Amino acid sequence: MEFVEKFIAFVDILGFSGFVADAERGAGRSLDDLLDLLGTFGSPAQREAFAKYGPTICPNSRYHNRDLDFRLTQISDCAIISTELSPAGMINLVDHVWGTVIRFLERGTLCVGYITRGRIYHTDHQFIGTGYQHAYRTAGERGTPFVEIDETITAYVQDCDATVKEMFRRYVKEDRGLTALFPFQRIAHSFVISGFDKLDVDRERRENNKVRQLVDDLKVLIMTYVDKNNPLAVCKAEHYLAALDAQRDVCDKTDEFLHRFSTPAQPQQ
Repeated sequence: MEFVEKFIAFVDILGFSGFVADAERGAGRSLDDLLDLLGTFGSPAQREAFAKYGPTICPNSRYHNRDLDFRLTQISDCAIISTELSPAGMINLVDHVWGTVIRFLERGTLCVGYITRGRIYHTDHQFIGTGYQHAYRTAGERGTPFVEIDETITAYVQDCDATVKEMFRRYVKEDRGLTALFPFQRIAHSFVISGFDKLDVDRERRENNKVRQLVDDLKVLIMTYVDKNNPLAVCKAEHYLAALDAQRDVCDKTDEFLHRFSTPAQPQQ
């Protein structure tokens, strides 16, 4: 038994106590739904998958142990995940948390969290160490409804190989000293025109409107959980909202394209 320096993530479900209170009153999500929701964090069994198949993200990047010393411990509505100090360990931890946030988003739920590095003793059922304490404490202090990334992680990425750097850029949004997981690009609507005569404009317009509504709902949900008394939290949330606005603009441009496509060409005079 010993403390080991690792990459560490703390992830918490926002508003879970309210979900529980509603379930006890027979309103909102049922107990079965809540238990199923908690499974979104993943499972310690993923370590066995790493041990069998190796890293799934950036498999050619450097690592020490094939299983990346991946550990996941869940307690009620939060989870601690840790991996070894290696480029593959870092990017696979980020990928796991990013996927977790995506899965919660798909179920209309936001997460708060923090990814850092530090010392921890971590098994499937126990964890202790200043690294965990830092991740847990910092996530609570930030006052923002998303998973932020410590500057020690961004500094580490600078010395990683090009593949890890590229993947990291795909997972995060960096703006004015803030680095956080940004999963919202996954909600964008896209379509492929295999033949102009096969494009269902009405259907594409409906799907595009769903994306626009989801963006609007996310903006409201984010501000619901932002600590309004924390100016830094409000400022960081505004950067997130600006990025969502940019995606909403894409929806508007898509509508413009669909309108032009569906409007009969006027005969030239």
